[in-house]
Amino acid sequence: MSDASTRAMLSARREPSVWILALLLTVEGLAFIVAAIRLLLIPEAAWMVHLPWLGDVWPVSQTVGGIAAVLAALVLITALSCIRLTPAVWLNAMAAQGITLLTLLLLYFNRFTEHLAGQGIYQYVFYMVMAYAVFMVFFLTLVVRQIAYHEPTRTNVRHGR
Repeated sequence: MSDASTRAMLSARREPSVWILALLLTVEGLAFIVAAIRLLLIPEAAWMVHLPWLGDVWPVSQTVGGIAAVLAALVLITALSCIRLTPAVWLNAMAAQGITLLTLLLLYFNRFTEHLAGQGIYQYVFYMVMAYAVFMVFFLTLVVRQIAYHEPTRTNVRHGR
């Protein structure tokens, strides 16, 4: 690694957006751990959904709980790599948000939210997680990408640094 790229990585570590991203990813990973445990402890018969195109019933809680566990691991590894500023941090974080949105949209279009309608706050948590994933995609695209690829930020260009 050259001296210029080492200096750029060290200055990027001081950027507030790196620490904000690491904090947001850690909170998201912990939330996925809680969701995975909660979903995997639900009895299988409680959340079975009949899918006409599958021709059978689908154990929603176990499937989504497993996906949440995998996402928790991916997001927490991404948070750690964000602190260490590894080159793949942006790609890993975007992949985690994409998988999250894909899972939630598949559940939404299979009318999973109708099943959550009688479950109290869970329906609103479903939409909040979807909104959070969209927010993270915008945050990653607008701010962290500049740091990952060592592009100058607007404040650095304005002040001539």
